[in-house]
Amino acid sequence: MVDAIDKETGKTGLSPTVLISKGGAAFAAPAGTVSEIGYGNYTIALTNADTNTAGDLLYHITASGAQDVDFTDQIITQAQLDAQQIGTTGTFAPTRNELVAMAFRKIKVLGEGQTLDGNKLAEGIRTLNLLVRELDGSGSQIWGYGGAPANIALQEQVRTYDGSNGFPTNCVELVQVTYRGPDGVDIPISVTTIASFERIENKFQTGTPELAVLVPSRVLASRSLMVWPLPHNVGTQSKVVGLNLLGYNCIRSHTASSTNQPGAGANWRLYWEQVSYSPSEVGVTRFQWVTGTSYTAPKFIRIWYKRPLADFSAANDNPDFPAAKSRQLLYELASDLAFDYGKPLDVIQALRMQGERSERRTFARTEKERSTNIHNKAKYY
Repeated sequence: MVDAIDKETGKTGLSPTVLISKGGAAFAAPAGTVSEIGYGNYTIALTNADTNTAGDLLYHITASGAQDVDFTDQIITQAQLDAQQIGTTGTFAPTRNELVAMAFRKIKVLGEGQTLDGNKLAEGIRTLNLLVRELDGSGSQIWGYGGAPANIALQEQVRTYDGSNGFPTNCVELVQVTYRGPDGVDIPISVTTIASFERIENKFQTGTPELAVLVPSRVLASRSLMVWPLPHNVGTQSKVVGLNLLGYNCIRSHTASSTNQPGAGANWRLYWEQVSYSPSEVGVTRFQWVTGTSYTAPKFIRIWYKRPLADFSAANDNPDFPAAKSRQLLYELASDLAFDYGKPLDVIQALRMQGERSERRTFARTEKERSTNIHNKAKYY
């Protein structure tokens, strides 16, 4: 702590007030106590309660007659610490803040043992997210799956499905689409183009959907799905509250028993899909699951899809693509930051070469063909 006027002289005999913010939460007083060690220096003995949230640990410290102090630490989990210390572990994946710090060390802006200040960290995060968006749109063979298939309940003679009736708002490309009837049998649906869809003469034909087409839009959330023929006799969907007070939609008609009890039975995922219900829906329009009851599923389609790569929104986020890609991302980030910090051109070029080398190793198919005299033309990788 230094004097508030000359901002240089160490202030002794203070009773500093410390506030901390754990992982982006609101500032609050820590459980640990502050001790003076001399010449204007003070320590705080953090407790488990102060360090139980991984991520940024922000400090704001004030005292009468002293300059305010603000700085940031990092709290990491034991698993992350093990991954850093044991470089051979198969689960190692650097987090967002680790990648940024490593990149600044590569360009000698940050020394070993030093921590990033807020401005450098923010700059590194912005650059890192720009790189993720660039890789996302470069066709460089990386993308994310949407997770579990999206189940979209079909509506009577409704052709188009968007975010308002079940279609995911982050769909970049359809991977596979299937139709599922109330009996739980899946039938593949052909994914076609708008041009092919337009060649269908009787677009108002009704029946079991056979074709699906993704309607593009520059706004991802505005994309929609069209199906043909128009759904007919779609049935109704049972919606219940399980014994764990979570909401479930029936995806296969059945008689309730202990094996298909939502959230608890051994086979419940074959019959139910967990969903979010508002308190008003739970109290008014949803019903408690009861054994022996007949529950019904509608006709619906299931889609597997590609989504955009996720940006690094939190300190402990890992790269949203294969772990082998992390090294390439590190060197590309370092080369961008080196340019911003005025590093010599040969340093920037060396960093970029390392990034390109890592990409060639990771995705061998990006290697340029060295010869057209190939004898084994059936060989591939």
